[in-house]
Amino acid sequence: MIDRIRKALGELREGWLSLAVSLVLGLAGAVLFVQLRMPLPWVIGPIFANIVAALCGVKLWIPNWFRLPMFAVIGALFGMTVTPAFFSHIPQWWPSMVAVAIWVALAVAAVTWYMRRIAQYDIVTSFFSSTPGGMVAAIAMATEYGADVRTVSLSQSMRLIVTVFTIPLAFRIFGDFQPTGSVAFNTVTTPMTDLDLVLALAGVFGGYWAGKLMRLPSPHLLGPMMGIAALNLAGAISLQFPDPLVAAAQLVIGSAIGAAFTGVRIRSVGRAMGHGIAAGFVMLAVSVVCAVVTYWIIGAHRIELFLSFAPGGFAEMALVAFGLHADLTFVIFHQLVRYILVMASTPAMVAVLKSRGIIKSRRELLGRD
Repeated sequence: MIDRIRKALGELREGWLSLAVSLVLGLAGAVLFVQLRMPLPWVIGPIFANIVAALCGVKLWIPNWFRLPMFAVIGALFGMTVTPAFFSHIPQWWPSMVAVAIWVALAVAAVTWYMRRIAQYDIVTSFFSSTPGGMVAAIAMATEYGADVRTVSLSQSMRLIVTVFTIPLAFRIFGDFQPTGSVAFNTVTTPMTDLDLVLALAGVFGGYWAGKLMRLPSPHLLGPMMGIAALNLAGAISLQFPDPLVAAAQLVIGSAIGAAFTGVRIRSVGRAMGHGIAAGFVMLAVSVVCAVVTYWIIGAHRIELFLSFAPGGFAEMALVAFGLHADLTFVIFHQLVRYILVMASTPAMVAVLKSRGIIKSRRELLGRD
């Protein structure tokens, strides 16, 4: 722990200016998007401002040790929305869960086809660019099997950016969604006591470590959410989330997404980014079709289905659902199903492709096997 603190302080001494610039840009983008009455302004605004600055050559930096605690704040916020009705609904959601599985298969097939036939990438790069989730795992496996890692990274990043930008804007333009300007739920009116604060911290840290032990995706988000949800279901706590706290958490998360493009130059990666954006829209189109068909079949959860099938990051789509005032439990549950399916099916598909000689590991490519 002491070594980690020393390392973080050393990084901060060297990169404090880049961190400050990123946060200031994020705040400016958020204020601009609030004034424009854009949905989810405290996430999309910082993403937009930081991406533009990064592509213009500005050095930006949001370290993980600063970003990840912000997910804990959002996770705790989501945890307060979990009610006893959540568990009674799960057996009723099996048709949409099956539909999510079908969507994952169709999305991978559609984007792989696009990357292979239109973008003219090799089959390995095309496949790892097509997974609708698990970006870190996809990049790691792409490295192992000799894919073009830069193309995979950009394609996966563009998928996330396209989804996070497009869905809120689509609801704003076509769904007549009117942003209220609020960034937090304001359902709790009773004052928070010192005991509430102690229990909340215990729920956040306990949930995080439980999430790590259970190897949950996004344990910094899901862990605190589970811990606070358990306390909320037991009636042990009553929490209020000030708008400035939630806005700050969203600002840091959005700025981190945009700052990840530091060092990227459009001249050198323009083609990959272009195809990544196009592939993102292909995947989004497949998700919309699947959501519409599923809605016709089950006749419920229209808005939530669009968000559940959206190919964004788990935490980011939870934030979009929150910003659009959707049923968070439905969206988070289905996004978790999608994530598990992607993480489970990708290694299995790799094994099939490897058995047929379509792909080879790095060791095999180097002639060591």
